Parts: sequence; C-alpha cells; structure tokens
Amino acid sequence: LDPDDSVIMVLLALKLQEFNQKEEAFTLVEQALQKSPDITYVIRYAAKFLRRGGAVEKSIELLKKALKITPKSAFLHHQIGLCYKSKLMPLIKNPRSRNCRQKDELINECKYYFGKAFELRPSTFVIAQLDFATVCSLNGEYPKAEEIYSNLLKMEGIHPDNKQAIYLQVGLFELNKKKSESN
Repeated sequence: LDPDDSVIMVLLALKLQEFNQKEEAFTLVEQALQKSPDITYVIRYAAKFLRRGGAVEKSIELLKKALKITPKSAFLHHQIGLCYKSKLMPLIKNPRSRNCRQKDELINECKYYFGKAFELRPSTFVIAQLDFATVCSLNGEYPKAEEIYSNLLKMEGIHPDNKQAIYLQVGLFELNKKKSESN
C-alpha cells in the first residue's frame, strides 16, 4: 500500500475514527483533501468521515462539490440524504421542537436525495430505499412507507444483509405504526 495515496488515507481515517483516534484521523483527512481536492473518492469518504464526526454542514458542502463532478452518483446522493437525516433526527426526537419549517425542509431534502439515490440504482440500492421509507414514516406518510416496504419484500436476488435490513425495518415500522395508531 502506498501511504501517500489519498484514497487510502481517507479510508484509514474512517477506520481510525471507529477506534476513536480522532486527531490522527482528522489529520489524514485534511492531508488527503489537500493532495487530491477533486478526486471524488477522496471527497466522498472525507465527507462521510466529517458527517460521522458531527461536521454535517462541511460534509454536505464537500458532497455537493463531488456531485458537480459526478452528478449520477447514487452513493453521493445517499450520503447527502444521510447528512440531512442526521440534522433531522434531533428535531424529531425533541417533541418540544417548534421549528416545523426547518423540519419540513429537512424531510424534503432527505426524500429528494434518498429518492435520487434509488432512482439511479433502483434494483441494487436497497438501503437508500429503506432510508426513504424511514423518512416517510417519520413524517406520518405511512401509505408511502408501506408501498416501499411492500416492493422491497417482493424483490428477488437480494443480498442476505439487505434482506435482513428490510425485515428489520419492516418490523420496526409495523411496531411504531401500531403504537402511533393506538395513541
């Protein structure tokens, strides 16, 4: 392995982040972005690192930059959707949050980017569809979420990990939907 390879640097940074070695990981990400500011693989993994580290706005900025280079990247659209979802979740979890406009804007951003991701890879990007259905469910759009889950359950030839994720999400959806219907 070439230690000066910027793609390897950001991938290593993601691993270091998992082991809580944040300073070294952050240094690697900065170096990789300085060396290769226009390589989409570097940008996307640097953005993933930043999102996981809480720098969501910076992550969105990088991902949108990469999207200008490769506008048909399902991965980039999905990562942007995850950024908006990470901004949305605290508003959803805090019932006293009165910022309905911001919540609605974030839901729309999530739906746009998750929708675009699975539009670009309809038969293989199961996780993007699950994320889209989750946002629909959080927004009370149960029929839309049910439709997505129903279509996913009918898909054949799905990787076992994706199949497991589908069953888990469908189960959680049914559980939460029943709770909200009884309230």
